[in-house]
Amino acid sequence: MSSLLRCHAQRSAMEDKVVLLLLFGGIAVLMFITGFVLVLA
Repeated sequence: MSSLLRCHAQRSAMEDKVVLLLLFGGIAVLMFITGFVLVLA
């Protein structure tokens, strides 16, 4: 049972990293689009 919990903890840590990467990626894309629009406008 403890090994199952440990595996789940590792998986959730990986998911946290993925979520953070997606979050930062989304923010970077939003900033890029905003800057692009400001330059065009």
